[in-house]
Amino acid sequence: MSIHIDPRRLAILLAVQREGGIVAAADALRLSPSAVSQQLARLESETGLRVVERTPHGALITPAGAVLVAGAERIETELADMVRALHPFTGTVTGSVMMGSFQSLMGALLLRFRHQLAAVLPGVDLRLAEVDEPQGMAELRSGQLDLLCIERDARPGRAPRGYTDTPFYDEPWVLVTPPGAPRINSPRDLASLVWLRQPEGTAGDQAMQRITAPLGRAQYSDYRYTSYSVAVAMISDGMGATVMPQLALVDAQRGHVQVTPMPELGVRRLFVRHRTRLAATEPAVSQLIDQLIGWAATALDPQGAPTSSADPDHRR
Repeated sequence: MSIHIDPRRLAILLAVQREGGIVAAADALRLSPSAVSQQLARLESETGLRVVERTPHGALITPAGAVLVAGAERIETELADMVRALHPFTGTVTGSVMMGSFQSLMGALLLRFRHQLAAVLPGVDLRLAEVDEPQGMAELRSGQLDLLCIERDARPGRAPRGYTDTPFYDEPWVLVTPPGAPRINSPRDLASLVWLRQPEGTAGDQAMQRITAPLGRAQYSDYRYTSYSVAVAMISDGMGATVMPQLALVDAQRGHVQVTPMPELGVRRLFVRHRTRLAATEPAVSQLIDQLIGWAATALDPQGAPTSSADPDHRR
């Protein structure tokens, strides 16, 4: 039997499979349900096979329909690849960029930035990996990463030879204390706190050393944390206090801890590190960095918290 399939009808079947029914697919495609049913009937006529079973609970894809759906997905992928391949001929920047980052920045900023980038640089495919800095540097050197986000206290050092550290955002350090603890009204009050310990050499540890140096001998607890989410849990349980960047508190249950902004605490500086030559020779990398700098300035308010207008899920 000779089968001739109009590929346009495969998109209809794919929508039915993804949306779970004919009416929902019609809404997604901006067609009437009868138009979707007609296209499915013609597809069944072309193949001589049932591709959809209509039930009271929706449309179910038959085994034959599943074969067509798989083919439709491959066609969709091929078309997307062709569109990306055509971008250079239209002057559009294209390419894949692999970026490594640490946890607090990944969840609070970069996943949202990826959605923004898709709108302004559709030819650039940003891929993200959660890594700590030592692992990230190893992968940057080996070429597994193109970009690495790093954090520094107010006084960053120089980038390694052959690399460039491009600053893209400064955010305030804030004081986080247990619920019910006395309010801190001035830097002098910090001397009364018992501090949680942080991993030695991290930006948070450097900030703590800088902040507590004028206080004389600081009091430290026996508790140590690595991730800010663990720090919030410890502080909520009364184990101590700490300073952390504002972004780290985006998803924290703020009602369970006291957060005190203090300009005297300074800022955490965020940089994106890259091989100097790479940014000069790869337009996708340089334009992504430019977009990140501009977007961070508008996506975060002056206190380092996400603004609703920059949220891709925000609805007017």
